[in-house]
Amino acid sequence: SIKSNMGHLTIAAGVASFIKTTLALYYKQIPPSINYSRPNPNIDFANSPFYVNTVLRDWESEGTRRAGISSFGVGGTNVHIVVEESGYIEPVSSGTTKPQLISWSSRSDNSNTLYAGKLQQYVSDNNSVELADIAYTLHTTRHNFNERRFVVASDNNDLARQLEVKPPATQVISLKSQPEGITFLFPGQGSQYVNMGKELYDQEPVFKTSIDECAAILQEYMGEDIRAIIFPGKADADAENKLKNTYYTQPAIFITELAVAKLWMSWGIKPQSFIGHSIGEFVAAHLAGIFSLRDALKIIAARGRFISQLQRGSMLSVRVTIDELKSTLKDNALSIAAINGPNSCVVAGPDDNIKRYSDELTGQNISNRTLQTSHAFHSSMMDSIIAPFEEIVKSVSLHIPRIPVMSSVTAAWMKDEEATSPAYWANHLRSTVNFSGALKALKTEKDDVLLEVGPGNVTSNLAKQH
Repeated sequence: SIKSNMGHLTIAAGVASFIKTTLALYYKQIPPSINYSRPNPNIDFANSPFYVNTVLRDWESEGTRRAGISSFGVGGTNVHIVVEESGYIEPVSSGTTKPQLISWSSRSDNSNTLYAGKLQQYVSDNNSVELADIAYTLHTTRHNFNERRFVVASDNNDLARQLEVKPPATQVISLKSQPEGITFLFPGQGSQYVNMGKELYDQEPVFKTSIDECAAILQEYMGEDIRAIIFPGKADADAENKLKNTYYTQPAIFITELAVAKLWMSWGIKPQSFIGHSIGEFVAAHLAGIFSLRDALKIIAARGRFISQLQRGSMLSVRVTIDELKSTLKDNALSIAAINGPNSCVVAGPDDNIKRYSDELTGQNISNRTLQTSHAFHSSMMDSIIAPFEEIVKSVSLHIPRIPVMSSVTAAWMKDEEATSPAYWANHLRSTVNFSGALKALKTEKDDVLLEVGPGNVTSNLAKQH
């Protein structure tokens, strides 16, 4: 009976008894009926199998535990149910040595700080608790409020240390509005580095499987294992220079970004749209369903091979608006390769022409910097390979996108006829990368979380300029 514990509950008595009984089954203990001293003289307990349980005792049983619950209403209601234990097995943590994302939220900044202190005390007092279990509980059993904070910790001691100090501004977020969705941003060449994604490759099966699958297909088109280029035995200057060779750079960036995207999606982070910078748009196209994986890798391998056979060129980053750039750009041998931000453009062309233009800009006190690239991508120096590359694209099947792609060529949503046009993908080699325009177009239509999906933070830094 629940009455001795909680008194008369009227219409809630039945459900309260049900809860009490299920807890008794779960803990395998029978709670006492409190304040009992003597039985009703009309009840002959001595000659019955029944008794009043007056102390908390273990529920001993040789078989499955069952209990009956009766609910009698003054109006004549008579309900009886039988419940049985489920055979619940306490989950055992598998344990992991991976760093864990610890996140929590609150209604106010002060509450957020207080919770950090309580979490720090709990971790310090319970050092044997698995860090992964703490992360899982916080992720799955807490309400989401607007004042948010996170920590990435390698173990319990690391978490306790970080919680003791004032957090950096990047770890504290005050949510002002609810994002409409998630847009994946895929960077282009220049974001690569030796051993990019190595820890993910060693620790995350989804990432590794994707890399291995792509490497096996690329072996057919390149005649060598791209993993040996990305993850060399020795990370020295020779390894860095080899990865900078666009023959390797393009497939290396493609498969790394694809593997990162698949890893995010395996964690439940599903994109509603894509934006890709240069080669990054090919990753977006594959994930959108325009190219199959095999066809995409065939195209990327050919793209890298064609460009690597061209005369070398240079690219120059210039800190001006596009209108200011056009007013200073008089050399017909130079092309506007990219519009990355409101005051960030890239010019490409032959080495000597770029050097002269850089000197002119420096003389006018215009900030500029030569980029570490092997060729003048997205310039007139690409013209000779557009036609042969288009033939490669014509040899594969193209499909309309299933997920919207914001084109960094047109700065508009990619049309079905563009997605399925070999000419669009061939001219992509030569066309200006209007990444800034693509970001602006996206922001006028939707308020998305922009998630960089690649080896660095190039596109996220560009997005912050808008």
